[in-house]
Amino acid sequence: MQPFDYHYFIGYVSQVTPQYVKIHFPSSTLLSKFIFSGEEFNGGLVGTYISIEGENYGFVGQLQEIEVPEKERLSLSETAFKNQEFHPTAKAEILLSFDLFEMGKVTKGANVYPTIGAKVFVCTRKFVQKYVQGFGQKENSEVLMHIGYLNSDEQTEVTVSQQSFFGRHCAVVGTTGGGKSWSLSKLMEEARNNNTKCILVDPTGEYANLNGKHCILAENSFFNYKRLTVSDLFLLLKPSERAQAPKLLEAVKTLKTLKIARDSGGLDEYYQNNQEKNVFKKENLSKEGFIQFQRKNYEKIDVDE
Repeated sequence: MQPFDYHYFIGYVSQVTPQYVKIHFPSSTLLSKFIFSGEEFNGGLVGTYISIEGENYGFVGQLQEIEVPEKERLSLSETAFKNQEFHPTAKAEILLSFDLFEMGKVTKGANVYPTIGAKVFVCTRKFVQKYVQGFGQKENSEVLMHIGYLNSDEQTEVTVSQQSFFGRHCAVVGTTGGGKSWSLSKLMEEARNNNTKCILVDPTGEYANLNGKHCILAENSFFNYKRLTVSDLFLLLKPSERAQAPKLLEAVKTLKTLKIARDSGGLDEYYQNNQEKNVFKKENLSKEGFIQFQRKNYEKIDVDE
């Protein structure tokens, strides 16, 4: 791999912080799209992957922001953007570092940082692929999984080590419609292609059509709310503090009152009849008796059960 080839040069590091590095482009022409060795590169687009040359370490990052300096921005116009050279800057997140003398040795994040004046290059497709594939991989012969393509470049295939994915706890998270179900299906498909066994617990039936052996563990199953404490309910439902929380708490207290009354035989006048004690009737009945019963049994009602 050749991460630092002058053909891919785009700028210099001008600022280093624990969160990001700032990059200075000597010329606006370095932002332009270019083609080299049959591959197309986006020199200065947000999402572009870059490599940074260090003394003992190299770095792989991704451009997050690009802007023109204030003093130049005020003097630019549509004509100037086309004909006048300017000097943009960019912020980049450091994704990983690698040892220049043992380039297969990769560290996630940045335990070391680039220096001011370090040269910055656009990453080739093969270079990004190689490091994504190698991260977490313990042996060259280890089983690999193809899970998709990079968002910034739909031609850059993402292949990862199966061991790095499943060697520890793994979570697939994202917004609604973000592709969590698709990603999980893809992971299972790749695992199956590698003769790896998987057990999928599918409470909603979302993967009912997935190839494999299916087993129904239970039908019409539910978790009884009575096994949850009041704190559990509030943590689970997360009611709004002013509007929903008081209503929820009042509903819980009412259910507790109903259970205590049923067990003790109190508040018979609030039941529709003595034969159907699951129906609690308040209509046209005084609240006084109900409130007095709650006060009498407050120690049982107010506990977090």
